[in-house]
Amino acid sequence: SALVDQIRPMLQKRRAMLINCKFDVRGRHAARSPLIFKAFDEYCKDLLTGDPMLLAEVQAAVRLALGPSAAVLKDLIPNLSGIVGDIAIASDDADEEAREIHRIVYHVRDFVRAIASPAHPIVMAFDDLQWANEQ
Repeated sequence: SALVDQIRPMLQKRRAMLINCKFDVRGRHAARSPLIFKAFDEYCKDLLTGDPMLLAEVQAAVRLALGPSAAVLKDLIPNLSGIVGDIAIASDDADEEAREIHRIVYHVRDFVRAIASPAHPIVMAFDDLQWANEQ
């Protein structure tokens, strides 16, 4: 945690964003919202309250990369709605669990590709994961 706090100012100078995935030792994270989605939600929240030019760049990239498929991630990353706006899940999508998991992984990959670029790097820090196996 201290190391993450130390590198944050350096990253901001380079227009890099930090996504801090900190495991909650007390187990307060929701079962439906795994650690990575909570971290992406915090990233989106920070983006929405930060530099408007950077927000516009990321909005365009996410909309281009995900299009209507962003709806798949909006339940898992609530603040993504502020970036992509109102998008409904297409009605022809199957509700099969395996297909849903595949779609989520596929769209998370596209989301990460959209938010990270050489001009706007993303650094992901996974903190306190040693406690994850104890739950």
